[in-house]
Amino acid sequence: MSCLLALNRITHRLNTHLVLDDLNLELAAATRLTIAGRSGAGKSTLLRLIAGLEAPQQGEITIGGKAASSKNRIHLPP
Repeated sequence: MSCLLALNRITHRLNTHLVLDDLNLELAAATRLTIAGRSGAGKSTLLRLIAGLEAPQQGEITIGGKAASSKNRIHLPP
């Protein structure tokens, strides 16, 4: 199965708080994923990055093999 969504070495801070640190994730088409964690763990931040509402401070996100965002830059609009 080919990779539909890939997050490579994603790091993101909110102010001085490190929310995501060197996150790697690959999902194939039709894959289901549950994101769970305590308040402030980075669930909403992760979804905002995948949706293209924010750009990661480090790393790259690809969707369907195309660069969606990379270090401080959004390539595909939400």
